[in-house]
Amino acid sequence: MISTGLGGNIAKYSWILVFLLGMLAHILAAIMVWLMPDDLKQEKTHSNEKFINLNETFSILKNIKFKYIAVMIILTQSSGSIFYLYSAVILKDRNISTQHISWIVAIFSFFGILASIGLHRLENKFDKWKIIKFSLFTGTILYGVLFWNNIIIFLVAYMLIGYFYEIWDTSLNSQLHEVVLDKYRTSSVSLVNTLTALLMAVQSIVIGLFEDKTSILILLIGLISNAIAFFIVFIAKSKISE
Repeated sequence: MISTGLGGNIAKYSWILVFLLGMLAHILAAIMVWLMPDDLKQEKTHSNEKFINLNETFSILKNIKFKYIAVMIILTQSSGSIFYLYSAVILKDRNISTQHISWIVAIFSFFGILASIGLHRLENKFDKWKIIKFSLFTGTILYGVLFWNNIIIFLVAYMLIGYFYEIWDTSLNSQLHEVVLDKYRTSSVSLVNTLTALLMAVQSIVIGLFEDKTSILILLIGLISNAIAFFIVFIAKSKISE
């Protein structure tokens, strides 16, 4: 929420700068996690760490459950991050003022916080994969609803995406941790984060090439990514939930 306020001030001077700073933060975070050793207490040389992580990456990719879950995370996390980074443009296209945009994005973040707080209660009552399926399905519908012209319906759908995104993202990452061995956990997370950042870079380039269709492209990316992730849950249900 602090970053939202800072973003609002920076946006007064340049929206492009806001996007570039957001992308830079994601890429730097991914690189830092990738370079982090599995055990900070162990003394290893820099070259040796890379060699070990490379071997671990090949081992991780042999895990079929990891591959399915990783694809879902990469798709939904990249599209969700792009949606958040460019949401100011989407809201601007709805003739919402910069001041109001800052408040709306802050409320969006607050809905995500509420989801994080209440997620453990849902997991105590329902199967995790049912929660993931429902949240992905609902998210897909909400992305579609954002194409509507009614501003009230649009804002409600926008806020709810913040809520359900936190549910499916947290749940999928939890499942990712469960399907990999402890010694591969750091490498698996860094691999997913790196691929997510790369996909975000590609999506940003595509959006930049069609500047006059920015809002439509962002919503389509979110809609398609969620639909694919939801479809994966069904076609690979027996392989990832057993």
